[in-house]
Amino acid sequence: MNVSTYCRTTATGGLPNISFIKRKPEPLGTEFKNIVDGLTGQMLWLEIQEGKDRMKTKEFQGRLGGTAACVMRGVKASEDLEHIPNFEENNEEPRSRLFFADSWFGSVKAVATLGLAGHHACMIIKTAHVRSPKFFLEERMKDFPGGTWITMEGKTELEGVELICIGYKYNKKKVLTFVMTRGAGSTTKGIPYEAKFPDKYGNVCMRHVARPQIISNYFRFSNQVDLHNQARQFDLALEKNG
Repeated sequence: MNVSTYCRTTATGGLPNISFIKRKPEPLGTEFKNIVDGLTGQMLWLEIQEGKDRMKTKEFQGRLGGTAACVMRGVKASEDLEHIPNFEENNEEPRSRLFFADSWFGSVKAVATLGLAGHHACMIIKTAHVRSPKFFLEERMKDFPGGTWITMEGKTELEGVELICIGYKYNKKKVLTFVMTRGAGSTTKGIPYEAKFPDKYGNVCMRHVARPQIISNYFRFSNQVDLHNQARQFDLALEKNG
């Protein structure tokens, strides 16, 4: 499977829409959505966010809404790139791709829509938690130790797509919620998370925290998009020289 990931960033310079996003390293700039291949690091697709009125005219927007529509535009643009390699183990579904996405894109609707299109997805769920068991998992796991997870499965009533939801706790406090298509990856134990912390003498210590294989893959490949964003923001300094 091809592994792609989404994120948002800012840059300035004579583009259709200038926005202000306070939490960004450069708050005033132009917002992008992009897809980067997780195996090769190639940028596959980039979309400039042109403001509310212009974005309403984009493909899929009326039927799916802003975030899921953006996902499908990126998928449509990158799904048939034959020069992009697939996972070697994906012999049964050679045209199927696996898409990872951060919380801006993550929703049950987006994952189910990708499933209907014949692809796989694994997305983290935060604000777009409609139809997900996010609050249930947070309450159920509040006293769980780090390195534990709960796996739930079912079929969406609207789309009829089989999905799996994982509640994962990597420390004593934080519960992460992931939604994925059935077949996106394994929920058994994978490569652990390396938690680093100082001891009382200031020495750096490390502890391995268990996590499912699909979540190991999510964090392993998702950082590819960060490399492109950092290059635009800092190496090329587009925000400073627009």
